[in-house]
Amino acid sequence: MARKTILIVDDEPEVLDAVSTLVRHEGYDVMLAETGEQALSILARRTFDLIKTDLMMPEISGWLLLEAAKQQYPDIKVVVFTGYIDEQGESILLYRNADGFLVKLIDVPKMKSLLQNLLSGDDIIGATTVEGVLSQNGFAVQAFRSPQRALQCALKNPPHLFLVDIEMSDMSGFEFYMEVRRAEALNSLPVIFLTGHSRRDLVMQALDLGVQGFVLKPFDPDDVVTKVQRSIVGSHLSDV
Repeated sequence: MARKTILIVDDEPEVLDAVSTLVRHEGYDVMLAETGEQALSILARRTFDLIKTDLMMPEISGWLLLEAAKQQYPDIKVVVFTGYIDEQGESILLYRNADGFLVKLIDVPKMKSLLQNLLSGDDIIGATTVEGVLSQNGFAVQAFRSPQRALQCALKNPPHLFLVDIEMSDMSGFEFYMEVRRAEALNSLPVIFLTGHSRRDLVMQALDLGVQGFVLKPFDPDDVVTKVQRSIVGSHLSDV
């Protein structure tokens, strides 16, 4: 089987060297570019499975490279490397069709997991995994495979928050969200979407509806806990 190929783009040589060493160690073929312009030139000559790019670069930024790469090669995966990102920034990345992000300093386990998931196509997250992470951090969690059953139980004993997969067999995450908003006992509760997609239309639809946030697959346990805590606290403050 041919090895997956990754183009790493960063204008800081020490970062380029460190990340490329880690990625090569995981068995991927790697090519390097120090500027967005150089990256576009390389992309014109050969194909890649994934691009990892810094956001803040002179002339052609990571934003422009992301947009150009997705326009020319819709199936290519693009991971953004940035020094800091908040929920608004994450939503912007999703809107611009980024497939994932990594925050400096390098979180090696998360990087390995993200690359493996994006390049293998495996869905490495499940309800039991999320349940385990939240339970270990002091949350009382009920996990359901059936969205109808989840709604029935929530009406009898409302939770503090819903964490909902966008893609479910019996009911989509969007349909579930609308059912929550129609129920008087539930309509003020925060909802976070769990998704492996970065499709712009899905992101905009969710933001327009008022979804409180997203958890991206493959998920970062700390990210899940932080977003759940923030949404629950924000919900309580809005009720005061």
